[in-house]
Amino acid sequence: MPAVWGEIAKKRKEWGDAHVTDCIKRGMQGEPDCFYAFEGGHVAGTPFKADKVMERYLHLAVAMGSRYAMVMRPPAENKGGASGAN
Repeated sequence: MPAVWGEIAKKRKEWGDAHVTDCIKRGMQGEPDCFYAFEGGHVAGTPFKADKVMERYLHLAVAMGSRYAMVMRPPAENKGGASGAN
């Protein structure tokens, strides 16, 4: 998933390593609304449920045939985790 990891690298610079790592960890452990990505038939994380904008973005990305998409909870919404990235 090289394009997704490229987007993650951008978010690490923008929001900080601690926040991005926390979101990925939580999304990979099954927590919704933290981190979700797909690329080339591979999927990582847990879908967004509470954030309808993110959910619509992902549906649109799939419908339009996007090669990849990545969504992550913004720092201000990081419930209980480290502050930092999206």
